[in-house]
Amino acid sequence: MFALFALLAVSGVNSEWTRVAVTDLNGKPVTGVGSSTDGMILAAVVGGGTGRSWTSSDGGASWEEGGDYAWWKKVSVSGDGSYMVKGCGELYACNLQHSTDGGATWSDSAGTANIVLKDLAISKIGAIGIAAAVPGSGSSTPQYLTMTGSYGASWYGATLPGTSTSWTSVSLSATGMKIVAADGAQGGPLKVSVDGGSNWDSRGIPHSQYWSSVAVSADGSTMVACRKDSNIYISVDNGTTWTNSGGACQQVSISDDGQKMVASPGSGNPYAMLYSDDNGVTWSSIWARGTMSDVQISGDGSLILAADNSGLTLYRAPTTTMVTTTSTTAATTATATTATATTATVTTTTTATATATATTDPIVWFPTTPVGGAVYSSLEVSMDMAVDDPSIINNSTVTDAMIDGFADVMAVDADDVTLDFIVNRRLSSTRKLSSTLTAIFTVVMESVEAAIEKQVAIETVSLQKTTEAISTAVASTGFTGTLVVTGKSTARVAAPTREDEVLDELQSLEQQRRGTFRRLESEFDVVGKVLSLWAFHQRQTLEDANPGQCGSLSVLRKVAALLQSLFLKLPPQRLLARLEEYQESEALTRIALATVHQNAQLRLQMAVNYAENNVIPVMVACLQLLLRGYERSESGADSVPEVEVAFQHLAEEKLPVDGWSYITFCLEVCLHVLSHWSCIRAAQTKAEALDPGAAPVRLASAGVVDVLAELIDAPAAGVELREPPSAAVVQKANETLQALFERNGHICLFCMKHYTEVKQILLVGCESIVSDPLSDHPQMQQEAIELFSGAFEKFAMKDERLGRKLLKALTVLFESSYQLVVWFLQQQPLGSLPETHSLDAHIEAVRAVARAGYWSAEDAPLLPEFVAALVSTMLDAVEGHLDFSKPLRGSGCRVIDLTEAEEIASSCTSSVLHLMLIDPSPPTVQRCLADCLGKRLTRKGGAGYLAQDKTDDMPPLEEVEPSEAPNSEEAVNTVMKIMQVFPSSDRLQMNCQHMLTSLLGE
Repeated sequence: MFALFALLAVSGVNSEWTRVAVTDLNGKPVTGVGSSTDGMILAAVVGGGTGRSWTSSDGGASWEEGGDYAWWKKVSVSGDGSYMVKGCGELYACNLQHSTDGGATWSDSAGTANIVLKDLAISKIGAIGIAAAVPGSGSSTPQYLTMTGSYGASWYGATLPGTSTSWTSVSLSATGMKIVAADGAQGGPLKVSVDGGSNWDSRGIPHSQYWSSVAVSADGSTMVACRKDSNIYISVDNGTTWTNSGGACQQVSISDDGQKMVASPGSGNPYAMLYSDDNGVTWSSIWARGTMSDVQISGDGSLILAADNSGLTLYRAPTTTMVTTTSTTAATTATATTATATTATVTTTTTATATATATTDPIVWFPTTPVGGAVYSSLEVSMDMAVDDPSIINNSTVTDAMIDGFADVMAVDADDVTLDFIVNRRLSSTRKLSSTLTAIFTVVMESVEAAIEKQVAIETVSLQKTTEAISTAVASTGFTGTLVVTGKSTARVAAPTREDEVLDELQSLEQQRRGTFRRLESEFDVVGKVLSLWAFHQRQTLEDANPGQCGSLSVLRKVAALLQSLFLKLPPQRLLARLEEYQESEALTRIALATVHQNAQLRLQMAVNYAENNVIPVMVACLQLLLRGYERSESGADSVPEVEVAFQHLAEEKLPVDGWSYITFCLEVCLHVLSHWSCIRAAQTKAEALDPGAAPVRLASAGVVDVLAELIDAPAAGVELREPPSAAVVQKANETLQALFERNGHICLFCMKHYTEVKQILLVGCESIVSDPLSDHPQMQQEAIELFSGAFEKFAMKDERLGRKLLKALTVLFESSYQLVVWFLQQQPLGSLPETHSLDAHIEAVRAVARAGYWSAEDAPLLPEFVAALVSTMLDAVEGHLDFSKPLRGSGCRVIDLTEAEEIASSCTSSVLHLMLIDPSPPTVQRCLADCLGKRLTRKGGAGYLAQDKTDDMPPLEEVEPSEAPNSEEAVNTVMKIMQVFPSSDRLQMNCQHMLTSLLGE
């Protein structure tokens, strides 16, 4: 163990940050650092050829050295700190290495032989990663690598567009779908992908320097990049546009929310580290020890790690509180960690005020929990069996069938039956080895009286009927051997009623587990026996007036510890089967989920085999079970479930007390499943996205969106919770929702339509539509436009940020298909809008046309309808200010003021002129313009010249020469009147002059 030296607080120019610790890591140069989201699990790698990796699990208070010696360059850490990846990048090449246990052990990663690493990043849950590397001597490894859902175990080569071989920095969002990569060549571009690396867009920011570092926020909307010893650039729209934020840096890092940023100092001022807490708008400085090799800010923005040739420096904001609580009651007071000149201490004060009291209703620990006063009893039915293949005892399918056959013939519930074997082998007179099995079926009964009654019934069942039932059940599994029941005896065994007897039984079970109970099917027997003990003991514990002062607490802990150890040994399918079985047992569900959380390899197996193991419905069912415990009762009282009272006594078993932690565990599994599914290349096609067997569809079908909506905003989702979720739970729910939406736009649209009051769902949905505007599904695009425009009317005045997001999504939709522009303008003409309706969506639709890069010849027939829609919208906006023969506004309709009319008219004229420039078959647009403007003056009603207004006697446009257009004079008069209405608008005057030039043929 290597302890840090606590130093006196030294503040830089920014007084919010305090240097809390410095370590030299045995005098080695630190080249790379990484941090978990909460800043508690840290990693650092040391270069120089004699360096290793260092990890801390207590926020940097102490460090452990481990791993191989090498010229390490970079390290990246997942959000929970479980997964880490590191690589070499100085003088020598090596394999990437990965860890799935928080840095305790490291293994080589497949597909990464002999590379020199430039930069490295893995997603928040650790399933997806990217690396920029240079091939070592004699290596053909590509310069750009991506990691599948293997959590660092395997990587494959990929190619970034372009010819650069010097990608210097990479970063990705929490879900791994949004990526930015920096070209380190002089004047090189930034590359941005919003679909996990399938497609890339180049961001050519003019410069003559070298990009040195990039970073991305958790949702991918905010990106930051710095040029070596030069400016810092910020993007807040998924990398679409970038703003020069000033400053100079070498390395840069960003918090999950994108608000906090830290940049290592440039060579011009190596003692001033830069910090921003407002999206890079303003920067302040923090004192630094000198030129840094790497810098990292934790996801929650509470900790900064700065690496240099002298070691590692940690900075922490004094507003961040590190709390350690050991609570056995509901009333707990904890003091924060305090840094002094010589020590760093954590003081915890606990006030014991809560006690467990007797309850009239039993606690639901698992479905067969008895009612008050009942004492469990069990029956042991021993059967001698003659078999020719004793290995059947190692076949869980066969033994499960034996239990089913026994339960059927004895008329008991198979869930209450466990099975154990004693094997006897002997040589017959013919020197042939034969085997005799003694099968011990244990049946848990709800009371002694029930056990006595069932014992009598079992003893009346004949050996023949018993043999037939068990043999038939076993044969159904495909077993073809001989199995005959030759003897049967029944004994009644009462459950232990004293705590010393329970402890004796637990000790016996533990000894058996270490011996013959290592066999999988025998472990199931242990689980069955422990369940009966648990069901008995949980009632006794909570009915005791003061459980903390009696031996019952030790029994409770023994049972919990044994269950954890058993769950930890079960393979994924067995553990999930138990979770499915315990869907009414919150306590057992919690312990099983805690086991999943503690085993990274188990989570990986569950993600890889999510379909076969029924992972998704089980996880969603667990979420629903846990969330029900937080829903307010009908009386509205804020009561703490008895299960949480009991779990307060299990802190020593590392079982969290509150249910929110277990909800987080479930969400993490869902994120693992989504990340693994998205890494399967075939799953990224549109066809697979619509497959009901795909992970996103399965999650949505199981009801995960309802759970996420309740966690993110319970009141808006129509649910009342007795206490709000923790910030960590809400963050995890947001990440899950974002991952779900990014991988399936259909689910995104459905959820937004269903939860129109949950603003966070709308926000995440906007981001998803911006990334994937559903171009292959026009009907869904129309639904999205209706939804976003309606939401804008509802929320824009109350929430400016949401309003901007909604307009951005509308813009992307309009730009993805210009037919949507016509459809929208026809569906919602200005003359039909309500009085208070906003015009922002119409303006965005019109402006989208002006951004069209070209118009293909195949789409030329659509131009008349486009021009007609634009002209109709323009004249709808200005008609109240023109001297038309008939008023076109009815009562209750939208009255457009002069400023609004000018904005719409300017946008419409700009778009029409742009269409003239890109017209693939001129003068189509010019003809349409003249016809539409001329017809408008003689129209009846409020309809403009749209496709449905055309009649058979109208000559085809292609047959009309511009100079012969019958409405040219009226069109010119209309344009002149518009110019008279807005004499002070330079933009509109100039546009109208260009239109007149076109109409007059000059």
